[in-house]
Amino acid sequence: MSLIDFRTKTRRLMQDEAGKLKTEETDSFILEALSYFSKDYPQIQVADIAGDGGYQYDLPADW
Repeated sequence: MSLIDFRTKTRRLMQDEAGKLKTEETDSFILEALSYFSKDYPQIQVADIAGDGGYQYDLPADW
């Protein structure tokens, strides 16, 4: 879901048809909520990494 989708849904839930909140304010609220959510539910990625017995590894490209 993109930021535009979240913005649209947020405005609909808040019933801001009059447009009292500016786009920057709405985006700020969305990003702040995402920050709080990410602290409670971090995205955890797991990958198998082939090692050569050393202490340094190449991370996967999608990290």
